Amino acid sequence: MSGLLQSVTRQAGASRSPSSTRRAGWRGLLRLALVAAMMGLAACGSRPAIETYAETKPVIDLDLLASGARAWGVIEDLDGRLVRRMTAEITATDWRDGVLSLTENVTFDDGEQIQRTWTWRKLGPGRLIGTANGVYGEVEAVFAGSVLRKRFDADTRLPDGRMERVTFEDEFYRIDETTLICRSFMSIAGIPIAEASVTIQVQK
Repeated sequence: MSGLLQSVTRQAGASRSPSSTRRAGWRGLLRLALVAAMMGLAACGSRPAIETYAETKPVIDLDLLASGARAWGVIEDLDGRLVRRMTAEITATDWRDGVLSLTENVTFDDGEQIQRTWTWRKLGPGRLIGTANGVYGEVEAVFAGSVLRKRFDADTRLPDGRMERVTFEDEFYRIDETTLICRSFMSIAGIPIAEASVTIQVQK
């Protein structure tokens, strides 16, 4: 984001009048935002269909979190700079009457703490529907083989303190009997802002 603002400032400084400065700045901002959005859409569109992973093993299964799990992650901006670090404690129930409850207790390196409880129901083979506190509407998750994907919007505090509606696109990979890796791509109004990498270790 800082690079974006610096680029607009340089363009504005090259103009000769206040009005042309404003026009150049807004045109530059719009062009850069449009390019970023197109890059984000292209990245999302290029991801293989979930069915591509149908034969991969070990098969991902939310049941393995029933014994509890711990997670460690980092969030980076689009320049690869470290923005935040986090740890999490995850607890889950077994499926009861077709419903699984999963709670995430997340602590960030700046002291912020978030608790989010997901309630998941099975829609059919390879599909789940869920809700959670702080998340907009119902969330669909799809899975095949060792991979699970979900996409949701949630109000999120940015590093500068502002609250924004952020879109999260999460992709989970089961590595072995006790390890999962999650990659999360974050955007605002279609414009990519950050990426996260999280390692999840199931407690045995």
